[in-house]
Amino acid sequence: MLLSAGQGSLEVPSLVGDPLRKAQLSLSQIGLRLGSVAYVPSLDQPADRILAQSPKAGVRRQKGDAIDLLVSRGTPERVYVMPALEGLAVERATSLLEDVGVRVGLSRRPAPPGARAGVVLEQKPPEGFPLRERETVQLVIGR
Repeated sequence: MLLSAGQGSLEVPSLVGDPLRKAQLSLSQIGLRLGSVAYVPSLDQPADRILAQSPKAGVRRQKGDAIDLLVSRGTPERVYVMPALEGLAVERATSLLEDVGVRVGLSRRPAPPGARAGVVLEQKPPEGFPLRERETVQLVIGR
């Protein structure tokens, strides 16, 4: 038995690796539509790139059929536990934070008796709190 592909039959294009907007335009231009879109973190692809599609490229579908996409959110956000920095030299404290992508804000105040200048007196957030990549930590340094 031979089945016809039909007049309205379209070949699904390969969308994997394309940005989401480009995929939407490609589908619209050939007469297919965007179906469900799901997002997941990806270590391999930047945010907004198509990771998978259903149906796969090369399959024939009818005009107006939906194509479902899996889209990258980019690298997962890193969350750390705020270390104890009080008492460390400012250079060591800032190095620890900057090495993991955390920003540092510094302010200075007179060191209390017995404390050395250039040492962390206070930190915000405090030790043990969650700390997200690209977040800013405020350090008070003795002068």
